[in-house]
Amino acid sequence: MLRKGKTMGYETHIVIGFLGDPVPELAKDLTNPYEDGSGYPYKKDKAGNPIKTGRMQRYLMPAVHLDLSKIDYSNLDLLHDKYLKVTEENQNEFVYFYHSDRCTEFSEDNYGDPLVLVPFKDVLEAVRTDVQNSDYRRFRWLLGLMEAMALTDNSKHLVCVFYGT
Repeated sequence: MLRKGKTMGYETHIVIGFLGDPVPELAKDLTNPYEDGSGYPYKKDKAGNPIKTGRMQRYLMPAVHLDLSKIDYSNLDLLHDKYLKVTEENQNEFVYFYHSDRCTEFSEDNYGDPLVLVPFKDVLEAVRTDVQNSDYRRFRWLLGLMEAMALTDNSKHLVCVFYGT
């Protein structure tokens, strides 16, 4: 997978899920989380209201999380690169989900790149092409899974997110 114009030397993960509505991001108090006993680690103004950052965030409810390992020079790789540019151009909106511990919020990969949001149907077409051109087993797993998901009534609401580890 390409990362800012350079080939990634690390593994790529895909998360397929449902995207929530955009909501304003709240400024986190990283120095004194939970200090006020509210249970929310957000900075607050003098009136006690959480402070908004001016960015919008969208929650991704994961349905599938798959490690694709290294997928350099594939159609899926090129699709990621296309949508990475879109993601980087829109700095005022981001996607996040929670790790398997259900506590750690995840909005960028281990290298500081934002999560890249790609429409489900675009990923499905790229994976179909990659399976025709490659015998890479993880593409075949992903294709079978995505084709089964495409048969459901909810498939029109599915999105994909890529990140590197």
